[in-house]
Amino acid sequence: MILRRECRSHLHEGLHTVNRNATRARTGLTGAVMSLSPGTASSGGLPPFPGTGSLLSGIAACPSAVWVVGLVGQKPLAARWDGTSWTVIPDPSESSLASAALVGARLRSVACVPAPASTPRPDGGTVIAVGGAYDRLERVDVGLIRHWTGSAWTSWDAPDLLRGLVLTAVAPAGPSGCAWAVGHATPHGPRAFRWDGTSWEPSDIPDIPRGRLVAVTAVAPDDVWAVGSADRAGLVLHFDGRAWTRVPSPAKGPLTGVSAVSPDDVWAVGGQGVLHWDGRRWSRVKTPLTSANTVSARASDNVWIAGGDGGPARFDGRRWTVLPSRGSTVWMASAFAPDHTLWLAGTRTDEGASDASDPTAVTAQPNDV
Repeated sequence: MILRRECRSHLHEGLHTVNRNATRARTGLTGAVMSLSPGTASSGGLPPFPGTGSLLSGIAACPSAVWVVGLVGQKPLAARWDGTSWTVIPDPSESSLASAALVGARLRSVACVPAPASTPRPDGGTVIAVGGAYDRLERVDVGLIRHWTGSAWTSWDAPDLLRGLVLTAVAPAGPSGCAWAVGHATPHGPRAFRWDGTSWEPSDIPDIPRGRLVAVTAVAPDDVWAVGSADRAGLVLHFDGRAWTRVPSPAKGPLTGVSAVSPDDVWAVGGQGVLHWDGRRWSRVKTPLTSANTVSARASDNVWIAGGDGGPARFDGRRWTVLPSRGSTVWMASAFAPDHTLWLAGTRTDEGASDASDPTAVTAQPNDV
């Protein structure tokens, strides 16, 4: 009960997808993971992700391991990198009789939630993964929530809460053992849930028909941003510790990623470009990438974006630098490790890899950020 009061008082369907028709026509589809060392922006040279036919959509760099999630075939996929090798962790639904009714089950996002100072854990905290599936017997979407116990995934089950819901993103809400998860439910639209260290509870959010949230980030328990789409337009919502409100933005299309450095330094990305929040308003940012799926901001001079139209790009506070493209890869998720290494996850095909070239730099205009 102490933990729950502490969290309360202190107060991320499918935009992150690869076109299904296109992927079926390609061969050698496999998950891809890359690490970029701090300062040098050089690849860590990881061994290939195990197996083929996997789509990776989420990544979390925890103190003791790196986690990726997605799907392979019609089953959720979760794997852990321990610094030496990958280990694929079976999903608890595989041993459940109810799993036969679930279609298209996948995990979409994963996060490391630090343990509160009052109850420290040897591994530093909790790993939480979220996603969704379709129950063909009840003809309804079903939200998936997985918690890592240290040796296996456990399912957090609450039929009254998870029926009719698809969860797409999860993020820690500061160093308090709390977390946020977002998604959507038909016909009401965006949905948000808060983990208080003991249970998940829904957070009141405005009904926005055809609205979907696919990414979430927390500056503080009372400063949370979530992005997605409302029909074909970009959607930005903000939580101030009391209520969620819709915030105007110049987004010309759906937003797929968001990352915050501080209350006046928040970044969002989507298929139409990059946005920046300066504490007063959202504005468009000129970048060398025409679109991006994911953004990770560690500091005002260390912001990374990535997608499928080129290599990852880094903003150093003055200019953008693009790393050479490494084959046909679509990057879907990114995360910083405690040592400032950037990790990316996505999907690669064996189609003709683009020739590597020297990184190119584009200087940002003063009014761009």
